[in-house]
Amino acid sequence: MTPRRIAPEHAPAAPAPGNVVSAAHGPGADEGMIASWRYRRGLPLLARGPVGGRIYARLVARAGGAHAVERRRAAVARLVRWYGVDARRAAAIHRACLLSEAQEEADSLRFMHDPGAFERWLPRDVPALPAGPVVLAGLHLGSPVLGFLALRRRGVRDVHALVRALDDGNPMQDEKRRWGEEKLAWVRSVGRGGIFGTEPAAIAAARDHLCAGNAIFAALDVPGDVVGRSAVVEMHGERLLFASGVLQLARLTRSTVVPMVALGSPRGLRLRFGAPIAPGGDPAAATFAALGDFVDRFPDEWWMWPYLRAASGDRESAAGD
Repeated sequence: MTPRRIAPEHAPAAPAPGNVVSAAHGPGADEGMIASWRYRRGLPLLARGPVGGRIYARLVARAGGAHAVERRRAAVARLVRWYGVDARRAAAIHRACLLSEAQEEADSLRFMHDPGAFERWLPRDVPALPAGPVVLAGLHLGSPVLGFLALRRRGVRDVHALVRALDDGNPMQDEKRRWGEEKLAWVRSVGRGGIFGTEPAAIAAARDHLCAGNAIFAALDVPGDVVGRSAVVEMHGERLLFASGVLQLARLTRSTVVPMVALGSPRGLRLRFGAPIAPGGDPAAATFAALGDFVDRFPDEWWMWPYLRAASGDRESAAGD
């Protein structure tokens, strides 16, 4: 299948040579040093305004594409296999994904300092959700965290998010963890709560929340080797392992599953919803088919290309092994 949104105009424009990242870090530089620049200097210094935020995102995309060699190779190889594009086009799509993730960071920091701009950037309203308990099934694509806040602030239902703890079970560089903690605190404040963890007591609370007829939002594309429950999903002929606990929760609570993604732009945030998946039986196949359609439509916005895990017994497919 050829994705419907792979075109040269979607590739990010290359920053001018000699930017602050490449000047400070030559080939083979330690990624920890890049993370230190990214979260201690680049993000807080550049991302206070929309123009600086776009510059920050382009610098991060350039640095990530140049220095995270194994992840780049894994992403490019997968894009070539799935869509039949050449390696150069696949590399451009991967850079656009790095830019997408960094742009959400920049947008988040800007809105922390300019709440009025955030309110204007959000959609004016959110379509009504189906009656009864609902699981909003998202992806690490576009602007997922800001999409949750749109649901929380504009929707008519009590939507909570399931969020993995920023602890040793969720490894990342120290600087990125500190930024994550700052961002999560902002999300809790702006969203007036609305966060469940993933420990047993929090999952029990999430179950009760659904049983009361409310809604849960969660990104379902978490690799299945870092969680307790996982399922094998086939995408473009590749058997992948994804976390499945949220969908099991949906099945047990007879929740309707609504696939969705959030896409940010300078003009504002757009929410895209798939067709609701009615309760009854295992919703995994239908849910991942719908989420896969979003990936095919917006491959240059999905952050997870290098991180996917092959099902046990298949050829390993994630970077860093």
